[in-house]
Amino acid sequence: MRLTKIVPLSVLVLGIWLSMESRESKELGATSPTDTSQSPPMAPSRAPNIKPSTPGQTKTLGSDSIQPTPPPLSDRDLYRKPSLILPVGMVEDRWVTQGDVLVDPADVQDGVEGTAFRMVKMAQVSYWREGRVPVALDPNVNTTTVKAAIAEIEAQTRVRFVAHEDEPDFIVFRPAHADLCQSYLGRKGGEQEVVLAASCSKGQVLHELMHALGFVHEHSREDRDRYIKIVWDEILPAYRNQFQKVPAAVSQPVDVPFDFESILLYPSYAFSAGERPTITEPGGSAYSVNRAMLSLLDVEKVNLLYGGAAAKG
Repeated sequence: MRLTKIVPLSVLVLGIWLSMESRESKELGATSPTDTSQSPPMAPSRAPNIKPSTPGQTKTLGSDSIQPTPPPLSDRDLYRKPSLILPVGMVEDRWVTQGDVLVDPADVQDGVEGTAFRMVKMAQVSYWREGRVPVALDPNVNTTTVKAAIAEIEAQTRVRFVAHEDEPDFIVFRPAHADLCQSYLGRKGGEQEVVLAASCSKGQVLHELMHALGFVHEHSREDRDRYIKIVWDEILPAYRNQFQKVPAAVSQPVDVPFDFESILLYPSYAFSAGERPTITEPGGSAYSVNRAMLSLLDVEKVNLLYGGAAAKG
């Protein structure tokens, strides 16, 4: 997965964000197609390097209020709190959140008039009915890589990718105009893109297809602090919003433990401001990454979510 030209967002919008967040319903979340009964916590198993691009310009917000201004919250105070309100930026004419997750323009909301701040409220994730995903391939994408990633998913899970005919909801693989790999989260309805540069590897295509099946980044899980440590001071400030926690209803649609081998886990040095890790194990050690294949737990959670014919979408 590669992330470029993300428009950085000012941390001075935190008060607005938190005010909106307080109105969220705690019952918002994923429409899970399967019964995911609770099981005892499992030990985490043992996982794409991301090279930050040059950050864009950041606009700051002023205030005409005569009220005393409270001290601003730090990034770690904001982003470590689970939220369904996520910052978005424009990347190559598409709205993106969480680095590579595409957002429908109709869902993007203004923050404050006259500023560059935008947001999206991730209220619900829909899944593919009966694990059947219609797809169409633009002839300008790397079809060999796409087909290899699809074959790996089909060989290990119940999900099936079929040629699009007249289905109303389907995926189109399109080429990127820059060095990008992007996807929507879950089934958004209608035509939806998976955007791939020619350089996107099979592992990066797998990463994006996991998003398309409804899974967020592993480090965004609500329970992440039990397994990893976010080293805020080492993250490039413009990219700290990519470390936002997402509530369990969306980030953990099935009961599978945290996975250090997941194709969806950011590497230890993602968006580092220097040479130190931005994500570590609880003891402070960097971990190795998986950029090539689905992990055993990736396979398990896909099969739990898309169990047989039970997936209703």
